[in-house]
Amino acid sequence: MAPSTNDKRQLSFQVKEDSGDCSPCVLNFHGGLPSLNFLEDKDTSFQSLNNRAKKIYVICRYNETTGKVQVVPIDEILQVNQSINDYEEKFDTVDRSTMSYLDKEKSLANSFGSRITKKTIHKTESENLGSLDSSKTKQMADNVKNELVSQGASMEDQTTDLPQYNLEATEAKDIYAIEILLPFDVYSELDVSDSMAFCKDKSTIPETLPSYVKQKIEKISGIEDNEDKEHACKILLIIYYMSLMAKARKGKDIFTVLSENGVPRETKHYLLNNFCTKVSKTKNTMSSFQTNKLYNFVAILSLHLDGFYSRSESINELAKALGIEPHILTKHYQRVGCTTIRDPQRKSFIDFRLKAPLKITEEVRQFKKKKF
Repeated sequence: MAPSTNDKRQLSFQVKEDSGDCSPCVLNFHGGLPSLNFLEDKDTSFQSLNNRAKKIYVICRYNETTGKVQVVPIDEILQVNQSINDYEEKFDTVDRSTMSYLDKEKSLANSFGSRITKKTIHKTESENLGSLDSSKTKQMADNVKNELVSQGASMEDQTTDLPQYNLEATEAKDIYAIEILLPFDVYSELDVSDSMAFCKDKSTIPETLPSYVKQKIEKISGIEDNEDKEHACKILLIIYYMSLMAKARKGKDIFTVLSENGVPRETKHYLLNNFCTKVSKTKNTMSSFQTNKLYNFVAILSLHLDGFYSRSESINELAKALGIEPHILTKHYQRVGCTTIRDPQRKSFIDFRLKAPLKITEEVRQFKKKKF
């Protein structure tokens, strides 16, 4: 295609791959149709159009032998349906336009999600928590209450400063299920690409991170299974976000701190709704009760990270990350139902273990009445 003598604009392109003699190429001139000079061809004809409001459709066919482009005017452009070899559409009967955000997430996770993500979805649905659709939140809460009654646990046992727990669990990991601690929409959006990169090259770990986070990254880097490693990184990341909230509660606005540190949308809403009170459009505060609730959640998440046996040395570092004294944090390990373990070789240290079945003692029930 040659440039017009009246219009200095030119069109040039390079053929990357030729899949046949009749491979069409559709060109769209968003800036308006330029003046064109067509190659001489007995099958083509063209009458110049100066009115830019009009359209003309052509097919350009590249001749590899001559290195020239043949331009063939056509009346209309037909839709071309793209396809990928050996690809099978699996959701051709599903109308995703009417699906909620969480249902779309679940649909994608079922096809492309990791083993742990699929397990999270299955676990949530198998425990009669209902649909992940956010519009059914009330029904989900009612189902949980009914399940507790059937298990023989009175509602007085389920105090509000603890996450939902299962008194009949036979394994520690099922007492405070990770699906309850981290709802699916929160768990799925946690981006741990940086944490995974730190595990591969520990020299890139920022010095500004708390010592607790650095030590856990060192430990997580030794996990061989990539999905288990990603799962651990997600737990560590949410603990880090909670530590930011704990340190910000007496200073800078918590919402601002979370936003400045790149906390994603659903995770930020989850943290603010569970552990903060919104006092104005731009101000969120944490009461002493909400702070204790946050520490309880941190203790439980750290137990998940530590295989439900947290050593005193690790708890001390976690307390520093939260900006509190270690003896305060140890009370929260007791609060969530841990038993104390004393190592004869480490007499000055007290470790904590969570084991099934969970036993909530009267001392623990009265815990929230105590003052620190």
